Amino acid sequence: MLKNKYLWICLILPLLWFSFDKIFALKFVKDYTIPWKKIEILFYESKSDLFQVLLENLEIHKQNNEKIALVLGSSRSGEFSYKDIKKEFPRTVTYNFSAPLAGPAFHYYWLERIVAAHKNLEFVILEVDPIMFSRNSLTYTLNYSLDAKFVWRHSNFLPIRTSNPWKSESDGFNWDEVETFLNKSLFASYRYPPDINAIRDNRKETFMPIGDTIISVNGMEYKKQFEDSVHEANRTEYGAIPNQIMYHSDPAFLKKDAENMAKIYFGNQFKPSLTQITFFRKILNLLAVNKIPVILYWPVVADPLREEMDNRGLVAEYYEHIHREVQNVRKVHKDFESVFLDPQLSSELKCRAFVDSVHLSGACYPELFSLFGRSFND
Repeated sequence: MLKNKYLWICLILPLLWFSFDKIFALKFVKDYTIPWKKIEILFYESKSDLFQVLLENLEIHKQNNEKIALVLGSSRSGEFSYKDIKKEFPRTVTYNFSAPLAGPAFHYYWLERIVAAHKNLEFVILEVDPIMFSRNSLTYTLNYSLDAKFVWRHSNFLPIRTSNPWKSESDGFNWDEVETFLNKSLFASYRYPPDINAIRDNRKETFMPIGDTIISVNGMEYKKQFEDSVHEANRTEYGAIPNQIMYHSDPAFLKKDAENMAKIYFGNQFKPSLTQITFFRKILNLLAVNKIPVILYWPVVADPLREEMDNRGLVAEYYEHIHREVQNVRKVHKDFESVFLDPQLSSELKCRAFVDSVHLSGACYPELFSLFGRSFND
């Protein structure tokens, strides 16, 4: 290289690109290059802020003689308000660590950190259904969550595989998943791919509800206000995004949406992610070791989507697998407390309005959570 100085280009160009790449992680750049509708990133990255809020409030909760509980779910659990939960579990403050399409790997990551800081959790609400165990449920987690130390500690490049993932053994992420995480962490343009169309769309006018009025804002302004509302929710609602709007979609739309969701998540031959199964087992064991009760919650979905699951045999199959995993933990930890709740089957849940085939209308959540209190107390 000393004799042929042009060879330095081979070293300098990659370094220059690697340095330039980091601008795509700057907030003011992301405001322009990421579509304003892509709010999933915000929910995942905001959990670090929520964790800091929890740590800062530990002493206050202790002084107020308040117990701490967790909600670990997807967007379908994001509207569980600690105020509704408090009606069923007095003197309990619930922190909601749910995120869109989050699964057991994401949940275990935060549960492990929270238990390390505060072992005496009152209970945990853990969302479970086939969507949570799908390979799709790892996408946002690997892209926008976790840290290198956690991924390295929970990696397994040589799992013991069988044709049935529930009978396979692993200790965490496989090589492809580790590679994806490392690439997303090292290269900002890969983690936050710039979208040229977003630069235009983010300047377009849209409408946003503020109280009882509708105002016109552009996409960037909407996203900024939404970021502020999530930041505020971390402090006033402890991570929940309660919504009291009653919205019910047309039955024809729900049926079509259910068919689309079934194709996306289940396909023709659905197989769960071994990684998600592994972290589900880790969650149960961590809860059992620390004597933390768990409510396993099967989310309510629109009837057409539930029928799609039933027709594929997924409901019966996953009932069996989930109960078997709990029983396996109880063989070692006989005092492990758990409750399985599937409100879809409950005649007591009268509110059955849906935004789409996956999401129950926000106004139904207070009634839904009253079932949690009764089932757990029973």
